[in-house]
Amino acid sequence: MVINHTFELSMTLDTDHFQQVFTRACEGSYLKEVDDECIDTSLMEKGIMVSFRDSRYKKKIRLLANASLIVDDGNDTDKLIRKLDKRITEYFGHKYTLNDFTLSGMTLTVDIDVGSRVSVSDYLKVLRRVGRVKGFFPVDYEFLDGVDNLCLSGRSNDIDFLLYDLSAAVMSQRRNADTGRKLLKSMSSQVGSIIRTHA
Repeated sequence: MVINHTFELSMTLDTDHFQQVFTRACEGSYLKEVDDECIDTSLMEKGIMVSFRDSRYKKKIRLLANASLIVDDGNDTDKLIRKLDKRITEYFGHKYTLNDFTLSGMTLTVDIDVGSRVSVSDYLKVLRRVGRVKGFFPVDYEFLDGVDNLCLSGRSNDIDFLLYDLSAAVMSQRRNADTGRKLLKSMSSQVGSIIRTHA
């Protein structure tokens, strides 16, 4: 079983401070506009994605930190916090540190090897038969279109559960990216018996 944590950290600033940080980020060539946010991918290889939302009422900076890309062992929390703080401090020119951010979300991803491709389908069928879960409703995600899955979203909380056939999801995404047939087959065989779960 492989476990990975992704943390969402956020900070709200006044207009002047936000503009200073945003202007500094614009000096790099890594900013991309996605929907109503600007995303800086300059730290992606180091496990951090920075997004800026300059709305009328809130000037918000959000960090998505992938623990497995920051440290080798995501369970070594002391090392994770030290490295994350160092990267944040350097990125913001020593004006802001990890302590200036609030933990606003967390995604726990677990890959469960169930032994075979057939078992993946069987497990998902059984889980769907469990029936309704109080306080949750079924949802569909575009990236899982045509993929065997069970996805639930909380009615009164921000908790989502996603369980899906990882092999089918990889095949679907790679097919859309025009990946070669041999590579598709190889990738599918590597993850063929895995159910990926997000919570």
